[in-house]
Parts: sequence; C-alpha cells; structure tokens
Amino acid sequence: GPPATPSLRPPTWFAASDELFGVEHAEQPFDDFAAQPLLPWRLSQWGPGLAVGDANGDGHDDLFVGGAAGSRGVLVLGDRQGEWEFSPDLFPAWNEHTASEDLGCLWLDVDGDGDQDLFVASGGVESPAGDEAYRDRLYLNQGNGEFAYAPQWLPDLRESTAAVAAADFDRDGDLDLFVGGRTQPGAYPRAPQSRLLVNDGTRFIDQTTQAL
Repeated sequence: GPPATPSLRPPTWFAASDELFGVEHAEQPFDDFAAQPLLPWRLSQWGPGLAVGDANGDGHDDLFVGGAAGSRGVLVLGDRQGEWEFSPDLFPAWNEHTASEDLGCLWLDVDGDGDQDLFVASGGVESPAGDEAYRDRLYLNQGNGEFAYAPQWLPDLRESTAAVAAADFDRDGDLDLFVGGRTQPGAYPRAPQSRLLVNDGTRFIDQTTQAL
C-alpha cells in the first residue's frame, strides 16, 4: 500500500488552558535599537518573571506574575479545587514599582517567621543606568494576607538583574541569595556583576568580593 503520511503536528503533553483568564502580560513600546542599533535582539522583553509559592499559607500553590516596565505584577491565589482567584487590587504592595521590569522572582522565608516572602529582580533596559527602577525588591509577608516593601533588607545596587536562587551558603540556618546580573543598559554585551547576598537575620549583605 501507499506509505503513511507523517503527521505535521506531533502530539503534545499539554493543552491550552484559560484558568488564568484575566492575567495578561503586556510589554510597553520601547525602541531598544535607538541606543544600540546593532543589538541582535530586544533586551527589554524578557518577562514575565514567574514564581510559585504559598503566599497566604493555606497549603495551596499561588502564582506571582511579574509585570513589564510600566505595569504591575499580580498575585493569583490557588485553592483546593484547583481554581484560581485573580484580583488586581488584592495585594497592592508592588503597585508602586511599575517602573521596574520584574524578571527573576522567588518565594522564600527570609526572616524565619514561617511564611513566604517575595524577592523580585529588576531587569530590562528601559531606564537609564543606575536608575531606581533597577533596584531589586523584597516584600515581607505580614502573615495577615498583606505584604510590605522592605528596602532596608537589600543593598541599593541598581543593576539590571534577571535571576535569583536561594541556599544557605554560610550554613547558619537561614537563606542567602545569588542574584544574576543580566545586562548594562545601553552597553550590551556588558553585564553587571552577579551578587552573593548573605542573610544576617535582619538584612542581606553583599559578600560577592569575599566569597567569589
């Protein structure tokens, strides 16, 4: 008989879902090539950053979806039925930081109080080098369904970053951070220094020079 015709669309393991209807990531217009015409691709559209954790302590996964520069991140709460609750005003702590591009995001307990705090790496190239928009952010879980911005916990580095990972680097029982530098705005392919931030119980101290 005739040979079989190969399928042009192989089967996949996943199917499209509208469970997160209402959450839409939108990049703002920005001309990356105006400053550097020879860029190989846009550096302003690397989002959204995503992080899964139990934000409200109910034992179910919740999802933080980072915002592009010019928009805010949102928190979507999961429940025992596998449903998702989205409200743009449910957690307003990060509404004041819409100038930042939310890239690397991580839930972790930085202060040892048993609930999940949120670290957000500020990346992109939309703002001038050294701008406040590049300051990484930490939001402390207040344990009552609210988060508070805690700038006193992080050094004021103002570098475009894109990744974060946590581990107890110094083995003192709390979580330290590795923050990965992404790019220097207007100076691609140069990248800022990646950082090792050590948790002393009340703040993170930059110990990159001593440790690396």
